Amino acid sequence: MLKKMLMPLLLSAGLLAAQDVSTAIGNWQLTTGAGGNIAVSYAGKPLISGIGIAAFTPGWKQQRFNLQNAAMTRDGDIFTWHKQDQHADANLTLAFTDKTLRIALDMLAQPTGPVEFGIYIPPESMKTASGAIFLRGDGQSISINDEEVLSDRGHRTLALDLPDVRYTFTRTEGPFGFTLQDKRHTSLKNIRYIMSTPVGDEAKPIAATVELAVEDFAPDVVTKRQRFLRTPLRRVTAMTLPNAGFEDGQDTWAFGKTAALDRDSVHSGEQAACLTVNDPMTETVYITRQVPIIGGMAYDASCFVKTENVVAKPGKMSSVGAGLIVEWSDANGKWLAAGQYACDVFGTTDWQLKQCKGLRAPDDAGFASVFLALRGAGRAWFDDFSMRQIDISVDKISPEPDIVLATNTPFFTWSPLAGVSAYILELSRDEAFPATAATRRYELGVDASWQLRDPLPPGTWHWRVTSKGCTDVQPWSFTHAVPVGQDCLPPIITGRAWRVIAPDSSVAIVVSDESAQAPKLTATVGDGQAVTVSAPRSLGDNRFEYNLTLPAGWPRGLNTMQATATDPSGNRANQVLWLLHAPKPPDAVVIDADGNYNQNGQKIFPLGIYEVLPDDMPLIKGAGFEVVHTYRWEGSQDDVACREYLDACAANGLRAFIGFDRGVGSGNGMVQGNFEHLAKRVGALADHPGLFCWYLYDEPEIAKQYVSPALLTSLADLVRELDPYHPVVMTTWGNGMNKYRRTWDTHWTQSYAKPAEIVNTIASHRELLLHDSPITLLIHCYDRNQTKAFRAKQPVDPAQFAPDADWMRAAAFVGVVKSVNGLWWWWYASHQKQFYTVAHVPHAWDALCAVVKDIRDLRPLILAPGTTHAGTVEVKKAARVEWWAKTVNGKQTVIAVNTSEDDLEAVIPIPGQEPATMAFKRFEVKVINP
Repeated sequence: MLKKMLMPLLLSAGLLAAQDVSTAIGNWQLTTGAGGNIAVSYAGKPLISGIGIAAFTPGWKQQRFNLQNAAMTRDGDIFTWHKQDQHADANLTLAFTDKTLRIALDMLAQPTGPVEFGIYIPPESMKTASGAIFLRGDGQSISINDEEVLSDRGHRTLALDLPDVRYTFTRTEGPFGFTLQDKRHTSLKNIRYIMSTPVGDEAKPIAATVELAVEDFAPDVVTKRQRFLRTPLRRVTAMTLPNAGFEDGQDTWAFGKTAALDRDSVHSGEQAACLTVNDPMTETVYITRQVPIIGGMAYDASCFVKTENVVAKPGKMSSVGAGLIVEWSDANGKWLAAGQYACDVFGTTDWQLKQCKGLRAPDDAGFASVFLALRGAGRAWFDDFSMRQIDISVDKISPEPDIVLATNTPFFTWSPLAGVSAYILELSRDEAFPATAATRRYELGVDASWQLRDPLPPGTWHWRVTSKGCTDVQPWSFTHAVPVGQDCLPPIITGRAWRVIAPDSSVAIVVSDESAQAPKLTATVGDGQAVTVSAPRSLGDNRFEYNLTLPAGWPRGLNTMQATATDPSGNRANQVLWLLHAPKPPDAVVIDADGNYNQNGQKIFPLGIYEVLPDDMPLIKGAGFEVVHTYRWEGSQDDVACREYLDACAANGLRAFIGFDRGVGSGNGMVQGNFEHLAKRVGALADHPGLFCWYLYDEPEIAKQYVSPALLTSLADLVRELDPYHPVVMTTWGNGMNKYRRTWDTHWTQSYAKPAEIVNTIASHRELLLHDSPITLLIHCYDRNQTKAFRAKQPVDPAQFAPDADWMRAAAFVGVVKSVNGLWWWWYASHQKQFYTVAHVPHAWDALCAVVKDIRDLRPLILAPGTTHAGTVEVKKAARVEWWAKTVNGKQTVIAVNTSEDDLEAVIPIPGQEPATMAFKRFEVKVINP
């Protein structure tokens, strides 16, 4: 009886190995387990330990369908599993050929919750003989080691690179993206390549295909590959830090009055640190230290945290609970830049690990500023702090190792590294790269390719690429026998993108070469249609200009051209060019010389709000907003759906600010320098009447989505080249924000705070931007304090929603008196449950609508030409009134804003009049008309 009871459990767990059935198909081996498990090997090497298909109830709360007990059929080398019940009708097919395996899901899921389709890859299948792991996602290296946990990231292709063979998984069909997940440190013990999709209110067909291809290498190639698959591109070294676990008391740490050592509650050892905070407005909420680091280097930091009765409570900064914060200081220990938070520990919890991962130190940083934080009220313990240095090498592409070249001026390429602002390429006959004239050193920009211009003498040369904080421990070599005097240099093509509004327009390309004779230029567009190229016109200095036209006229939309320039010696240069043929939009917007939004020659003062879906647009329009947005496009390259969003905007009398795929999830966006994506998105949307401006990027300083100023500027320039009729906008923060100045036409300054702090933020940003940038103000309409409870589905109090009506009105009018060029609110987001916003509190929404109406009523005055004066009246410490006065047609209007929460009296020095004493209530705004 006991045996009969245990048998189903053992079968479902796949633990009865004797029941497994193996089938050989050439070099492949398919193993099916009694519990429904499916495993695949190739030439004896396990590649797939399982294939999972599951449907869930909403929120993944309960599984309602899987392929266990599915019926299997075989047709030659094609195996199909079928199962149908009230939840789904699914077919899983495995089709084998000599070197490929096609895994296809065809499923009709009934409506409730998400569906997952996952392929499980055993870690041992990825390892070289030395135990190193080399992975590539969409061509980019994502090598990892046993100590690290890989962050989730979407990839179309996933390659397991070994010296003798390469295994490549490719999503070939289906609209659903696949994400690589590291489950080695969980009970699954595998790497998972998985897609998931929500299911709505009706049955949904789900089709997805992944192909696994095997590429074997010849023995001579294997020998070569063993050289550069020897050392992982990413190497992690634990840093030796004194007193990381507080065993030496407070040494190396700064303890305030709220901090103490504790021997009764420790994670390890004899002591831990403890913070007890009652009032974060007046008490110290940190234990801190500074750790010396190398500028430009990447780091991970972690700490164990335990809490008791930690609750959100207003303080000098937002309440984020207990946890770890890492920021950056310069070589003198002065604060330099923000970093990363690993907080959000509330309530009473046992020890848990909090980690700040993928921290990239600014190039000019000298210290990591570590904060063990309790931003709230309660008690928190901290123990076993650690940091790891992550040494990353550039992933070189060409010239390949040990290759023999037929040129004395090689073209070098490598994969771009996130966060790098400049590369250094070195060439030497000595693989040790001595610091002498024998080593040629070239300081380059942000591009991940470079053409050598000065010929190399014949022989063997070693090359490597480094950057600030990034070494190259595996240099490559090449050999050539071409005389120095032989011309091997290709011409240089200058020009990248154009916007034309008429089909018969011509565009100009400049080509330069070492020779005084003009190179031959050819170009094709689309599927190979020849472009007409004019005779060259000499510009001097071996530079020649060519005009390009298309006999039948440029097709509407984005045209991708391939240009080839050939010099007299037969050297060729190829370049991708983009030309957008689209009319000038009827409501073109620019930022004018005075820093204002200007639409068709008229100054405007736009009002916008973040995160609005089409269903909410009629309400948003009725409230008086004009410009909307959704974050979807910052993680998607679906331009068809993006245009449909603009259709909805236009249908509702709204316009949108549109972003670009950042590449954090896809692995192939702006972080990776995907210019083609930007060209395609601009080409697809630039003519749409619903477009207001391009939201280039949001906070490029954040470590996990860092983009260097040089790369982001180049991306911004491409947008401007294709679309000069819509502004490019950006939001940044930190002392280094001016490094990004050329990326935007107007800066979006975010200040989600009380009115007095908004004043300070505007002043600070203007100073950091050297008073040389227009500013659009971003203020908030969500409750920062109650969001935590809202997110946890705990009770919230609509009556306590903050910002309240007076706060919201003062915040908006502060923008007016401080002469910003427009106002935006973050955010509406009625469809989400992560932030408690005005969308969830009717009286707060009504208050915001009233503020928007007040600003709209005031706009004729804001936009009218006239004389403006402004100033600050300080009544007492931290209690100020900001005032603004404007005279139009001889009539003066005064706006005065009490930025404090105190009732007070202030004497306003009204220009041309006697000073006026005015009484103000908390956050009161006075608009005084003649």
